[in-house]
Amino acid sequence: MANQLPDTMGLSSYREKRSQAKIERVNKMIQHSLEYNEPINVNLIAKKSGVSRWFIYSNPQLRETIDGLREVSLIRNRRNIEQQKTTASYTSNIAKIKTLQAQCLELKKTVERLTRENVALKEHIELKEIA
Repeated sequence: MANQLPDTMGLSSYREKRSQAKIERVNKMIQHSLEYNEPINVNLIAKKSGVSRWFIYSNPQLRETIDGLREVSLIRNRRNIEQQKTTASYTSNIAKIKTLQAQCLELKKTVERLTRENVALKEHIELKEIA
């Protein structure tokens, strides 16, 4: 039995080091997700950091961190979607304005041409009436 104690200590030490490495990977992935405005939730962080969801759920500190940031992430993503919609709407409106301006210019040219034709026709009629 004396031999089992050192083996158990070695396994415990190894398991602890492995857990710490996983925690570091999870924390790095959380930081990465924050920096790049990526969604934050247990499933995505677990997948991207190469750990199981169970590992995160069994670690209260990691779970609290992710749960706290999940709300922030959702709010930030909603804002990004709204900004994209606003930008798309703005771009669409700019295109419509340019189209309407081009149509307006064409109509002005048509009015000018018709006005000239109208003046010419009036002069022609007046000349016929005088003759």
